[in-house]
Formats: sequence, C-alpha cells, structure tokens
Amino acid sequence: VMIAGYIPIFSDYPDRARMSFGTFGVHLLVSSAPTIMILSSEYFIIFRSQRRYGLIFFIILVITFFSYAFLLQRFFFLMWISISLVIAYYFTKYVNIKSVLISVALLVGLIIYLQSIRLSHYVQNYIYLISEMRYSINYAIFTEPYMYIVMNLENFARGIEKLTQFSIGYYTLDPLLALLGLKHPLSEYFNLIERPFLTSGYNTFPFLWVYYRDFGFFGMIICCFILGAMISFFYYRFLSNPTVTKCLIYAILVFFMVISFFTNIFSMLNVILNMTLLIFVHKYALKRKPLNISV
Repeated sequence: VMIAGYIPIFSDYPDRARMSFGTFGVHLLVSSAPTIMILSSEYFIIFRSQRRYGLIFFIILVITFFSYAFLLQRFFFLMWISISLVIAYYFTKYVNIKSVLISVALLVGLIIYLQSIRLSHYVQNYIYLISEMRYSINYAIFTEPYMYIVMNLENFARGIEKLTQFSIGYYTLDPLLALLGLKHPLSEYFNLIERPFLTSGYNTFPFLWVYYRDFGFFGMIICCFILGAMISFFYYRFLSNPTVTKCLIYAILVFFMVISFFTNIFSMLNVILNMTLLIFVHKYALKRKPLNISV
C-alpha cells in the first residue's frame, strides 16, 4: 500500500488494478500466501491429533486467505486446494467423490465471486459478445472461465503456425533469469514478446508452449519426456518409502498436471519460490521418518 497506494479490491478499477499491482522482491513475499495456507492445512490433515496449536493455525489460515483474496488473484487458491487435496487423500479417509465435488464447488464459487468483483457487468457482456457464445446472456459470467479453458490450445496452434525464431531457453529459465536481473534486459535486447499471436486477447498457453518456443518441436518432445520421467520417478519413490516430504513433492507435480492446460508452473518464479519454501520446511522442520499410509 505504501508503494502502490492501493489494494486491488478497494480500487476504482479492480480488474486493471490487480494486473498492475506488485513490486518485484516485495511482492514475492506476498506471493508466499499459498505456502502459509498449505502448511496450515497440513497441520489439520497430518497432525490433527495435536490440538494444542489448532486455534493459532486456524487464525493464520483465515487471515492469509482473506488478505490474499483482497488482491483478486485466483491462481494460488487453486494451488492451495490442489496440493492440500492430494495430501489429504493419502493421510485421511475423507477425500472421496463427495468431498472433492464439494471442494470444487466451493473453489468455483470463490472464483466466480472474485470474477464478479474484477469484471463489471458491461465487461462481462462485452466478453460474451466477442466470444460469440450461444447460451443465454444471463450466464455471461461463465464466458471468461470457459474461454480460458478452450483458447489455450487455440493460441498454441496459432503460435506454432507463426513462430519462426526460437528463444533457446529464455522462457524455460525464466525464474533464474528473473532472480539474476537478466530477464527484462534480455527481453529488450532480443525484442522478445512475452505472449505473441494471441487469439481474441486471451493471454494463456498450455505448458507445452514454453518448451516449443525455446527449443522447437523436438526440444518440446525431449522436455516433455523429461517431465514425465521426473513425475514417474517421484511417484514411485513416494510409493516405496512414503514420507510427508515425498507426498508434498508429488502433490506439487499433481498440481502441475492439473494446471498444465493453462500454464507451466515451472517457468513462474513465484511458484518456484513457494515450492522451495514448502520443500525446505518439510525437509528441515518436519520429522522425516516413514509413515504408515495407504498408497
């Protein structure tokens, strides 16, 4: 607030404000909200018998949830729910079709609520019209989520047709270049456009785009093969010797697969920061003895 002068939810133009809100370095601390929510949820999932600090963790979870909701961001809420559900699946008996449907319904409700704040009625109708939807305009609020699901592959296909030069690792190594302060200088020097060839303004691509843009068709195949092998390795390592840390790593990989239609989390510095914090806490702050769980 001292730097930007506002919080997105209280600004005059929330949708525009939430996109420009944030200061590099400082905002990375703000982006650690999912780490706090995941660790707080883990207390109730894994260490629920230790009720001594239950109220403290509940208060921390509630404060983090609502304060981060003021930024009108949805992505990290999905990260929190996805990882927590995977951990709960292995450490409790409460994750079933019914509980998953309830969780998904609550998450969709939250996203719709944030969407209703971010977009005015007129913007919703505008998106509905340019997207040429065939259902009633009374459900215009569903247009943007629907289009974000289907337009990713459209953007990918269009990008393949038009891309003539490859960036040789720039986007794959985006988190490292950002930390080193080289991301923006290199982008300006090589005149790189972050999201080229967009269709109708929808600015998302599936996870494949990062590797195709850097290395082309065969590079994309190799990167996807490495990712698949890595996921398989950690999954079977978790099965053979289950620990909380290994379960967390696998849960992160599940989140990557869940959100892969929308983006590539391994090319996002704020996600890498959260992954590093979570693994560090699990590795050095939690006991690492094997657990008796059903896998």
